Amino acid sequence: MKKKIFESLYRIISFLSDSIGIRFLTKYKVLLGTSLLILVSCQMIKKNDQDEGCLVSSGSDDDSFTVSCYLPNLPEEPDEGDPSDENYVHKTVDELPEFPGGEDKMKEYIHKRIKYPKAALEDGISGRVVLSVIVEKDGSLSGLEILRAIDPDLDKEAIRIIKGMPKWKPGKYQGEVVRVQYTIPIGFRLPY
Repeated sequence: MKKKIFESLYRIISFLSDSIGIRFLTKYKVLLGTSLLILVSCQMIKKNDQDEGCLVSSGSDDDSFTVSCYLPNLPEEPDEGDPSDENYVHKTVDELPEFPGGEDKMKEYIHKRIKYPKAALEDGISGRVVLSVIVEKDGSLSGLEILRAIDPDLDKEAIRIIKGMPKWKPGKYQGEVVRVQYTIPIGFRLPY
């Protein structure tokens, strides 16, 4: 019901602001459009399995209104370990690990070493393989994992490139060198 009302209001205000040129209605058009998007996205969210997931109400003045979404109680993520543990893998750090010479050198390294697999080239397969690695305290890479695969041949080539990388400058957390999970995308573009 609320969705239909907002759709109708949005259409009326859109017509008035676009066709007739009533400019002051543009902000209401934006607000109603945003509210409509939020209503649609919150439609499935329930509060205590009884109420709708969104509440839209007018503010005290004519220029404002409030949209509240009720998110379900999500379970907490399991603790993956103690950050003070020597083997803990950090996902956020104060200083990111770095390929020797920086990101530009890493791109250059990948570009020079990439060998487009013949089968993928003939089949016209391209895209981006996304890999995750752990940059160890000594700068070596371990825990290589494919997060987004494209094609077995392209995936193997991406793995080959990563395995051949030199040691990195390790990441730091609170001034100490730590193990860090790092994501590396490798793009494969067809030469034609």
